[in-house]
Amino acid sequence: MGWTRSAVRTLAERRWAVLDGLCAVGLAAVSVVVVVDRRNVVDWMMVVAVALALTQSLPVAWRRRAPMQVLVVTALSAVGLAALGQPGLPAALTPALALYSLAAAASRRVSVVGLGSAALVTDAALVIDRQPVTYLTIGGMAMVTAWAVGTNARTRRAYLTELQARAARLEADRDGSARQAAAAERHRIARELHDVVTHNVTVMVISAGGARMVADAGADQLRAELACVEQIGRQTLIELRRLLGVLRTEEASVEMREPQPSLARLDALLARTREAGLEVELVVHGQPRPLPQGIDVSAFRIVQEALSNTLRHAGQCSARVEVLYGQDQLRLAILDSGLGPAAGRGRDRPRGRPPAQIPAGGITALGSCLGFWR
Repeated sequence: MGWTRSAVRTLAERRWAVLDGLCAVGLAAVSVVVVVDRRNVVDWMMVVAVALALTQSLPVAWRRRAPMQVLVVTALSAVGLAALGQPGLPAALTPALALYSLAAAASRRVSVVGLGSAALVTDAALVIDRQPVTYLTIGGMAMVTAWAVGTNARTRRAYLTELQARAARLEADRDGSARQAAAAERHRIARELHDVVTHNVTVMVISAGGARMVADAGADQLRAELACVEQIGRQTLIELRRLLGVLRTEEASVEMREPQPSLARLDALLARTREAGLEVELVVHGQPRPLPQGIDVSAFRIVQEALSNTLRHAGQCSARVEVLYGQDQLRLAILDSGLGPAAGRGRDRPRGRPPAQIPAGGITALGSCLGFWR
């Protein structure tokens, strides 16, 4: 795209250069014709007048590249023609074109100096040519008009340049915000993947260990353990598909994405944990209600991680999940009666033996959460 813009800019500059050249040639032809028509005798004065007519008109071709020089040359040529008594073009025409280019390209101070100089020189040429006061006024007005139009063009160009720079800055800021949002989303996905994989794979490993323990006990218990592993594996695949779906394109199907984890899905989590061999009791205090998404997801993940730790480290035990809905807060407590790895890991617990009950006053807190949303 860069070379395309450069090519378009070059063609535009050449187009204006060609137009200025054609304009200069046309003005030169008209000026020479007027000078020759006024003087029928070919002598040195005609040669000088023709030369001055050409210097008054041809420099217009360079008015965009050297406006100050063109202004000086055209104004002095107009004075010279007036002094010879052979004016060609109107004295204010070509200086006005050069003054417009000067006001459009140079600073205000330089353009004001050019305006004053051009007005004085042009009026001097009209006075030398013995033109009436009306012509002097018209010449001065022509100079002021050319200067005002050129100044407006310069101001507008500066305004458009500032708008383009501001748009570029906003685009850069937007790209930076998009990169930050993408990084935050990647961090969230990584955290979700860690939670999902850690919990579900832990349950699968413990279930597989239980299947190994009851392999000789009977086919029914073995099938039950393997069914638990299969169900947890399927649930893990669904969770992974939901999280990885965020990385897909917009055309990807959104029907494969599951809802965000929340306390409303806590029963399913506890059911999977019970299938892994850990008896879990759910106690809810207060009236359940919708929570802010961040607190809702965090609370679910805390319960999930605490139960995973219980399965891995607490040994043979029971657990209880307490959820307290306050007026503007949420409190979680995940408790178990385990004595740690010394009592035997949960995956080595023989099936068919009921887990120990939680003794009063003998509760070990595994996790807690206090969330505020007001």
